[in-house]
Amino acid sequence: MILFGALVYTFLIDVLNINAIGKIQWFKTMVWLNLFCCLLLADWFVKQTGHFLKHFESLLNPYLLTALSVLILMVVTGGKYLPSEKFKTRYQVGNYKQTDLQIVHDWVKENTPVDAVFLVSPLDDAFACEAQRSQPVNYKAVVHEPYYFKEWYRTMQEYYHVDFEKLGNNTALAQAENHYQNLIKYPVNNLAQYRIDDVKLCKEISDQLDSVIFRKGDWIVTKIDDKQSKLIW
Repeated sequence: MILFGALVYTFLIDVLNINAIGKIQWFKTMVWLNLFCCLLLADWFVKQTGHFLKHFESLLNPYLLTALSVLILMVVTGGKYLPSEKFKTRYQVGNYKQTDLQIVHDWVKENTPVDAVFLVSPLDDAFACEAQRSQPVNYKAVVHEPYYFKEWYRTMQEYYHVDFEKLGNNTALAQAENHYQNLIKYPVNNLAQYRIDDVKLCKEISDQLDSVIFRKGDWIVTKIDDKQSKLIW
């Protein structure tokens, strides 16, 4: 049923050009539908095998189940202290091992004004959630209305220099990321006050960003000043 819905959704948009149907975001909804179906499947499985499970009732000791629950909770919330690197970052709740970029996001949240505006890599889709700061434009912004789409289209061109008419074999995201790593040119009425860069990827421009206010690993936070605003490509 979920797959059928995806096919219908694709057909309506790509074949019949009924773009209004895109507002339901079927492919995102599928995530929750899959979870709901798993619950229904689990319920059906228990009902079908209930008479077999009765033989194991003696093993369902409440103390054992409590200890197991506590152990699972500790693993999920204390990944930072586990010996396995895989589990150190797998569950990002409680005490887990943060990446350098996550630490930068936390620093931004704690040390910059709440109304600060940041220009970040279009691939940094965790910035808004973790740093909780504004951006002039977000590549993955939810575009549902024509008036908003036009503004998004314009600001993506101004800040990331994306030419939507000349993408070629590249995606708009790839073009935006490439320009962010190699080019500096801000709009006349620039809103961005800070930017975040990976010095390894943005080597050509990172040497020109001398107003570094924080660094963690290869990630730097810089304040955009008048000198930087005049740099062109």
